[in-house]
Amino acid sequence: MELGSWTLVAEVRFDTDPNSPGLNAVALDEIERTVREILTSKTTMSISGLRVVPKPAFA
Repeated sequence: MELGSWTLVAEVRFDTDPNSPGLNAVALDEIERTVREILTSKTTMSISGLRVVPKPAFA
């Protein structure tokens, strides 16, 4: 990993498998849009990637 290279991980409570009929693609797109907007207009933080993962059931 490069110095200053970060991946933002967002945990969600829905299925993120792109092959699943339960995938909420609209919500994933909205998460990405919101993160980009916040990072470009509200902070100086820089990330190299965004990873959206399902929250474990036991958490």
